[in-house]
Amino acid sequence: MPTRRRPARFSATKFLPPTLPASFVARPALRAELDHADDQALFTVVGSPGAGKTTVLADWVSHRPAGTTAWLSADAADRDPARFWQGALTAVASVVPGFGEEAFDLVTLDGSVQPDALESILAACEALDAPTTLIVDDLHLASPEVHDHVRFLVSRGLGHLHLVLGTRAELLGLARLRMEGEVRELRDADLRFQDDELDRFLTAMGLEVGPDDRAVLQDRTEGWVAGVHLAAVALRDQDVAAGFVQRLAGTSQAISQYLSFEVLDAQTPAVQRFLLDTCVVDELTPGLASELSPESGVTVDQVEAAGLLLTRLDPNGDAYRYHHLLTEMLRSRLHVSDPDRERLLHARAADHHAAHGDLRAAFHHRWRAGDAIGALALTSGLTIDQHLAGDALGASQIQVTLSDADIVSAPGPAVGFCSSLSSAGAAEGAHALATRVHRLAADQLTPEEHHHLLAARVAAFAGLGRNAEIVELAQAGRAHRSPAAPVDGWLDFTDAMLLRALTWEDHVEAADELARTSSRTTPSLEMRSAIALAHLEHGYLHDVDRITGREAAVALAGRRLDRTLVPLATVVGCTRLEQGDLVEAERVLGDLVARDDAQFRVGMNVLARLGLGRLLWAEGRFDAAQAVLAGAYQAAQQPASSSAMTQRIACLEARFLIDARSFDEAAALLDGLPRTVRTELERAHLARATGRVDAAAATLDGLGSLAATPRQQLELAVARLTHACLLGAPTEELAATVLDQAEALGATFVVAEGGSGPLAAVVAVGRRRPRTPFLDQLAATRPHALPAARASAAFALDALSERERTVLRYLVTSLSYREMADELYVSVNTVKTHVKNIIRKLHATSRADAIERARELHYL
Repeated sequence: MPTRRRPARFSATKFLPPTLPASFVARPALRAELDHADDQALFTVVGSPGAGKTTVLADWVSHRPAGTTAWLSADAADRDPARFWQGALTAVASVVPGFGEEAFDLVTLDGSVQPDALESILAACEALDAPTTLIVDDLHLASPEVHDHVRFLVSRGLGHLHLVLGTRAELLGLARLRMEGEVRELRDADLRFQDDELDRFLTAMGLEVGPDDRAVLQDRTEGWVAGVHLAAVALRDQDVAAGFVQRLAGTSQAISQYLSFEVLDAQTPAVQRFLLDTCVVDELTPGLASELSPESGVTVDQVEAAGLLLTRLDPNGDAYRYHHLLTEMLRSRLHVSDPDRERLLHARAADHHAAHGDLRAAFHHRWRAGDAIGALALTSGLTIDQHLAGDALGASQIQVTLSDADIVSAPGPAVGFCSSLSSAGAAEGAHALATRVHRLAADQLTPEEHHHLLAARVAAFAGLGRNAEIVELAQAGRAHRSPAAPVDGWLDFTDAMLLRALTWEDHVEAADELARTSSRTTPSLEMRSAIALAHLEHGYLHDVDRITGREAAVALAGRRLDRTLVPLATVVGCTRLEQGDLVEAERVLGDLVARDDAQFRVGMNVLARLGLGRLLWAEGRFDAAQAVLAGAYQAAQQPASSSAMTQRIACLEARFLIDARSFDEAAALLDGLPRTVRTELERAHLARATGRVDAAAATLDGLGSLAATPRQQLELAVARLTHACLLGAPTEELAATVLDQAEALGATFVVAEGGSGPLAAVVAVGRRRPRTPFLDQLAATRPHALPAARASAAFALDALSERERTVLRYLVTSLSYREMADELYVSVNTVKTHVKNIIRKLHATSRADAIERARELHYL
């Protein structure tokens, strides 16, 4: 297998300037101005659509010395920053072989543009032996992130590389560079035809126009190149040119729309048919044209000879495109006049591109044809060669591929695709696409599609672990919901996700109210698992068993779970843990944690890992517990203290550190957490462990009003009993309180978590009571294990992989990251990623600290 993936294939026309049209008018003044680009880091040509940016740049390139200038035509796919920079590096490498190979590798391996890649690009520019120019046409089609990259690179200095950018919109943030003389530019006013240029153009078009009419034409078009061209095409077909010019002078319509209709309406029916049939594609070839418009009998050569704004994209004449303004007008006319044929043409284009291996274009046209299922089907069945060549169209790439026009043309399928992205584990892509659908097409959706979109947005937030946003969005949706509106499947799903988020965020009253409301009818499986989670978190273990019912038996049956049962099985496994059935709890939670499932939602993944981590720690498998807990942070996808979910993970980590007598680390972790029942209980635990008995007592005394649920009240009672045992004065009253609360809930594990002293005190009280199954189970419960006394918790939070162990052995040498990369046949960025993982997994603060901890753990 290759050691690096290659990017998606680019057509040759992406790196070739378009051929100048026969009616081209030389503009030496603009060429002379562009020659100043050799003295600037950045030169921009900023103009409105049809201002002639591309033609001016193509003319300038044709006068440049060979091997000094690279060309890149940006397109909609370059909204993906990684794809854009792969194209840019490829373009420069076409004139400077080997340029930016390291940067190319970094971008390809990461699938994104990280700071290391940008630094590598700067280094490659500095290493150039001779000045080289990169022209990027239509930069406005790239993403704002690419614009940020360009500004950063220019601000740092590009050495011998000079950038020339053709764009419709000026890059923001260039004021300082402009004041320092680092940026030069041509704008709309510079690109307009002057009187002499207009005369030469009309002559090149074979037109004789009198001085008065020419003055009207210049006045109405204001020298706008596309307007002049469109007017010239229309004039050539007018019997009386003066009459046309007078009508042009008197129109109140926008010049582009008026002239475009004049061009189309002046053509024969066959040519009109051909133009409308072929406008659906961005790039036209003779073969594709014959497939799209076999009925018209017109060819590309005939249209080009007629001067109908068809531009050659390569010298061989194999690829063409219409002028952007003409394309927009034709597509609008087709959509209004014959939407059924529009879908048919997109289907034909999809078949053509699929047959020629262009999956991006095939997906785009299949989607526009209204065949969303067929579009998604194009992403499967790829060969290994296609995958390694970067042709695999993944979920995130599809989200980028969908243009705003695609979304507006098929908002319903776009909503459905949001759900597909979430199901595939691409939460970020789902969130980005759902946001675009809501912005662009919310007013076109049916009520059910509105519900579906809300569910998709909520699911995306769930996949990102952002419960606070779920609460805000879902509650806003409920506030606007009509009381008489039936709750369909999508609304039920949204309510279930809201209940889970409320539970995670400790909104006790709101969660209780929603759970009660949802329980009045026959809840769905999704809602039942959410209600069960709420009861588990509040401590009502008996209610969890009642709610889960038959599905609980399936979850405990030991066979591969259906995805729909995963949330419920997670709750069941944690319930068994709280009830003290450690064998069943470990089997269920262990299977869930080991599950490779994109639909294993963040919240459920974290819940399973928290439960399994507590269980493993209690049984003395401390390293395994730490490894499971590290996975919880990774599943949450957020740093500690950023949400209630990660705060809970941090609390458990602090408990582990305290038990391992790593008090300073535990204190530092707790200092960043807000005041909640969980954080205060761990602060009291730390105070007791460090001999600050009075501080521990004061912390516990202040928790009475915060403990809002039966589970929190039980945990507080156990903490108070533990404190009393530490002082040597455990009272029967405190032990009885713990026993009463624990028996009411059916919870034994939390009692054992208090330690051997509190457990013995509670069991002693229980022996004086009538025998019950709960008391028998409590009497058989073993005290939880604790780590042997050690100076610090210097054990890995996660086992190092084989590759990370290899990199670790190189870290103790004097080799640089570049030399390590050469030895391992990987990129520098890959080595750095391994080093970061090693430092994180060993809980180190630096490379040297990681080496020291690795020696303690016998990794070295």
